[in-house]
Amino acid sequence: MSHGGFCNRRFTELGNLVVHAKIHRNEKLFACQFCDHRFVTNGNRLDHERRHFNARPFACKHCPQKYYRHFQLAKHLKSVHNKNE
Repeated sequence: MSHGGFCNRRFTELGNLVVHAKIHRNEKLFACQFCDHRFVTNGNRLDHERRHFNARPFACKHCPQKYYRHFQLAKHLKSVHNKNE
């Protein structure tokens, strides 16, 4: 486990530590093209931009639910439909 010295959080993967350290340094390199918000990760920027238009590209094959991010769909599939897709 690694930690970056900013706080007491520990990470098993270096990439997660790197992203977390950017939060402490306020490194928000990814800007929304529709407003003034900025983000540490491109994934968070994309998620935010989808919300401007209520775009939910991750749709459940088993019911009408749709989500902004893939992990939300995966969580739904496992908890509601008991599927690991």
